[in-house]
Amino acid sequence: MIARGARIASLLVLLAAVAAPAGAQTVPVRFEVAAVADSMMSFALPTPSHAKWVRPGIDGIVVDPARRDALVASFRVVTVSSVEVTGVVTGQTTRVEPGQIAILNRPSRAWYARGSFWGGLLLGAAAGLIIGAQ
Repeated sequence: MIARGARIASLLVLLAAVAAPAGAQTVPVRFEVAAVADSMMSFALPTPSHAKWVRPGIDGIVVDPARRDALVASFRVVTVSSVEVTGVVTGQTTRVEPGQIAILNRPSRAWYARGSFWGGLLLGAAAGLIIGAQ
């Protein structure tokens, strides 16, 4: 009986570890496109400390706020400096222009880096010790 419970628990842990994040778990961050040249575009970082998570390889989209955030293009971040991000356009529906909005999804922290995980682990271990001692 205990072995069956352990197998079910390990299966649930495995499923939680490989599950994709739900749409509500992503945090989109908006940046105004500053310059466009051929298939390259750039936008400014507001302050370097608020966007340490922006790294080369992150994919994003460009939308047009004048057309109710209609999709304009998709892009991939190529370089990141302390004040500016440069990306290459990987697909577009219309021409990318300055003043449009680049959107990047801020990645969530890993499950093992969250305080709620460690708090739950400690609370569960304490409850197990208390129940097991009786």
